[in-house]
Amino acid sequence: MMLSDGCEAAVRASKDHSTEAIGATVRKVVQERLADGQLDECDLTLRDLDRIKQAFVQVLQGIYHPGLSTRPTIAAKPRRSPRRRRRCSYHHPSRTGRSGRRRGECDELELES
Repeated sequence: MMLSDGCEAAVRASKDHSTEAIGATVRKVVQERLADGQLDECDLTLRDLDRIKQAFVQVLQGIYHPGLSTRPTIAAKPRRSPRRRRRCSYHHPSRTGRSGRRRGECDELELES
C-alpha cells in the first residue's frame, strides 16, 4: 500500500505522463523505499518487487494516458441573440388591446420583444 500511494502521488505530481516517465518514476520511488530500509521486514523478493513495479506502471499508464490531454479542444459556439417569438394577444392577455380586436380573435399575431 505504501508503494502504491507513493508511486501514484509521484506520477500525479509530475508533468510528464509518458510511458517512460511513469516507469522511471515508479522505479525511483521503489528504489528509494528499498534503500531507505522501509522494505527490510517484509517477505518480498526482488522478483516480487519487479512484478509490482510492472503492475504499477500498467495501472498508472491507464490512469494518466497522455492521449487524453492532447485532444483538440472544442471551440465555444458564439451566442446568438435571443429569438423573438410571435404570440397572439388571446393567449397572452398582457397584449390584449393593442390590435384593437376583441379577446378571442386569434388570427392576428404580434411580435413580442
